[in-house]
Amino acid sequence: MKTVRTILLLMSLLASASRAELPPEPPLPPPLPCPHCGKWVVEDASPGGLTGERISIDQDSIDISTCGFFDVTATQQSISEGFDKLYGNYRIYYLKISLMPSSSLRPLCNSEDDDTGGGSAMRMEIKIWDHSHNRYGGVASFHVFKNNQKDPVISADAWNPDRDNPCDATSGLANEACHRILIAQAYKALAYEVYETPPKASSVLNRKFNVASFASASLQFCLKREEKSGAGYWPYAWAQDCQLEHVESKLNEVRAWHNCVGEKGVRKCKTPTNDFDRSEVGIK
Repeated sequence: MKTVRTILLLMSLLASASRAELPPEPPLPPPLPCPHCGKWVVEDASPGGLTGERISIDQDSIDISTCGFFDVTATQQSISEGFDKLYGNYRIYYLKISLMPSSSLRPLCNSEDDDTGGGSAMRMEIKIWDHSHNRYGGVASFHVFKNNQKDPVISADAWNPDRDNPCDATSGLANEACHRILIAQAYKALAYEVYETPPKASSVLNRKFNVASFASASLQFCLKREEKSGAGYWPYAWAQDCQLEHVESKLNEVRAWHNCVGEKGVRKCKTPTNDFDRSEVGIK
């Protein structure tokens, strides 16, 4: 029994010594004067069309690309602070902002059919994380509501690259966020390039190429290629990197085809298709 107690005491001392060797958590900097201000890039959103777009905010106005431009009429802010085993010292900002459109709303947020009696007034609720793992105030969630309604018309997770750029981070989670943004931007550029095809060439292109089908097929290929490439978020992050390469390659192919059609005509140019290079793992 004495031996057991001695062993337990030694283990306790070793554990204490190990904890003592860990560097102390850095203290939080002073609270940000305007934590929600800046240009936020959307990583994930509902509806999905906002992914890859920007939410631009200053003290007096908010511009949401798929919703509209708003004047800020009131702002409420509260702050909570604490300690978490994963994130260390943290601070969370909670904001409720009253909005009034300063120009015509875009269809997603148009309140003309709103029967709540609130007119065009809207509100935004924001939650911003402030801790050493995200370089202080670089990650936020946004929810936009029509006045007096409980369900948001927009929900978005976004990064502030001036505070924390996910494409500069080393974690699998940040890497995944970076590629979500880049893929959404490349996908929209590809869709726009197809949309801008002249009518005579468009009928030929549409018979052989569909942006959505191509994006789905390339993602499935990349997921299969990377499914055993590690643990955690990394296989999906690498699959996204693979998909981004394919989408950008197809974007360049469509642009080159447009140039060829403009110079030589449709019949003398090879029309893009949904096919892509699958030789890396032989998936057919």
